[in-house]
Order: sequence, then C-alpha cells, then structure tokens
Amino acid sequence: MPAFVVIQLPSGRRARDLIARRDFKQLCSDHSAQVIEATAGDEPLTPLTLTVPDMACANKLAAALRGQEGVETAYAKPGDELP
Repeated sequence: MPAFVVIQLPSGRRARDLIARRDFKQLCSDHSAQVIEATAGDEPLTPLTLTVPDMACANKLAAALRGQEGVETAYAKPGDELP
C-alpha cells in the first residue's frame, strides 16, 4: 500500500528550493518517491508531501530527510491517512 512522507520546512523556506536540490532529487530517486505537486508551491510553511511505495520506504526516506539541510523535520504517514 502506498505511504507518504511529510516534510516540514523551516520558517521562510520554500518547497521549490528543496525540490531543486540534487541531494533531494537523489534521495527521492533512491526511495522511489514522487512529490505531490499540490504541495510543491512557493508558499512558506506549507508541508511538502511525497508519495512512496510502502511504509517501510516512507520510514527510511523520512529518516534520511531529517538529516538534510533545509528540512526541519520529516515523518512517515500510512497511505490511508492522507488523500
């Protein structure tokens, strides 16, 4: 079942800036993650949401993202908790 990773950005940071980074793109590729475009805008304080194949992948990706510059926190959500 698909799962999600929700990324909270620090105040003033924009999702588009994170998405453009090479290290972020590589993590997404490594974990088969895709950005949900509705969350990828330029509005500050809007969480960025990714979809991944399963909860195990979501947990691994969230842990990897928490160590990235420009990410305040990241957490995994089961597929049935988000639309």
